Amino acid sequence: MNEKEEINDAIFLLNDHLDIKQTSLELNNTAIQNYENLRDKLIEVIHYLLNNDVQKLLTAVYRIDVSEEKFKSAMENENINLISESIADLIFERELQKVKYRKKFPG
Repeated sequence: MNEKEEINDAIFLLNDHLDIKQTSLELNNTAIQNYENLRDKLIEVIHYLLNNDVQKLLTAVYRIDVSEEKFKSAMENENINLISESIADLIFERELQKVKYRKKFPG
């Protein structure tokens, strides 16, 4: 699986797990060309959710199966931008693991 396929699969999972399909926050695979673009957009989404819908974010983190310990650690920061980056990295890492696992073990 190449990077673009992984990105497309990750975008599909993120839109579903973050419950942002058909909203202004929806991740668009035509605008996202690489991991860095995806990470940057995901940081924006997380930042928005932290400010506007924390419950949706918490539900998504649970659905994505992000480590509770790592999530709590990320939330300890006082700077919301750093919190957004840390949570986005945790989510991105976990969803990419799922994409690679599903490709390796289809069915």
